[in-house]
Amino acid sequence: LVALFDVLGLAMQKYAKVTFISPLEFGTESSLQDNVYVLPMEFTLSIHEDGIGSFLGILKLAGMVTVSDALTPEEISTLFERVEAESPAGIVALEQFLSLDLLKYVKEPRTYEEQLKRSFLGSSIHPLIENMLDTSLLQDAKQVLGGPLGEVLEQQKLWPTPFLAIQDVTVHPGAHEGWYSLSVTLHTYRRVLP
Repeated sequence: LVALFDVLGLAMQKYAKVTFISPLEFGTESSLQDNVYVLPMEFTLSIHEDGIGSFLGILKLAGMVTVSDALTPEEISTLFERVEAESPAGIVALEQFLSLDLLKYVKEPRTYEEQLKRSFLGSSIHPLIENMLDTSLLQDAKQVLGGPLGEVLEQQKLWPTPFLAIQDVTVHPGAHEGWYSLSVTLHTYRRVLP
């Protein structure tokens, strides 16, 4: 977790989006339910307005491993229902697409998207797929992980990231125009096998 934030901070500093990240402050870990523990953490950072979306985007995507993780249960259910009704043979292709590693997908999204669409030639499922690709978290994943940040996470062997949930983000104007101070509170979760 500490390595993840070190790498994120350095990567964003390199592209002039972040000038400062405070040390991480950890709260007391508590049991959420059987074998699941939650650890609160806080930090502040000085960030340019151009980097806020990317930084919060990586936090939203934290813990996601496959393409299906970036979709809601409703989106997945709708896809399976339509495919089963119109082109049952396409279920295998859909399952393969949904089980793709998210980072692998964002490096070559067009290749995998076209491969999925080819499984439904002449089908009315294409608009549903297009809509899903444009409106889901997959769009954020392509923007955030598809560039240098994704490369750094892969090179540093920090993918997949730990599961994080944003609890609070407070934004204050920074010392210069276009710069802000963000105070972020997160929860990280871990499961202990019995």
